Amino acid sequence: MENMASRLATVTASNGYSTDVKKVYYDQIPMGIDLPKYDLPTIFQLNRVESNSMQQKCYNGMWEFDLQLWEHGSVGDIEMAEFVRSVYKALYANSPTAQREDQFRSIHSTITELVPLPISADLNMIEANRITVVTFRVHYRTKLYNL
Repeated sequence: MENMASRLATVTASNGYSTDVKKVYYDQIPMGIDLPKYDLPTIFQLNRVESNSMQQKCYNGMWEFDLQLWEHGSVGDIEMAEFVRSVYKALYANSPTAQREDQFRSIHSTITELVPLPISADLNMIEANRITVVTFRVHYRTKLYNL
C-alpha cells in the first residue's frame, strides 16, 4: 500500500501532470469529513479484498483496492476525467506523458499484473465534493520467505 501511495503522490503539476494531488491517504483515513478546497484534489486508497493460494511452492496473491478521487464540487466532468487519466498514467507509465509501458511493475517487484476494474463516477457522498472511485486488482507472485 505504501509503495502504491508513493507512486500516486507523484501526481503533481511540478511533475508534469495536469492534476495536482495534495494528499494521498492510505493508512490513517479521515472518515466522514468534508475536505476544504485547498486540500483537494485528494486520493483515498482503500482495501477491498485480498486472497492467496500456493502453487509450485510460490505464493500467488490477489489484492483489490479502491482509489477514491476527491475533487471540489465546482470541478467539471472534464477535470474529473483528467484526474482519472493522471492516476492511470502514474500507475501504468510512471510518467505524465505515458511514453513508457508496464511501469506498474516498478511499484513492487512481486507484481505480475495490475488490472483496472469498473469506475464509479461522481459519488456525491458529501455534497460539497465530487468523488470518483477507481478499482484495481493487483496480482502478485513470490516465494513465502520473500513476503
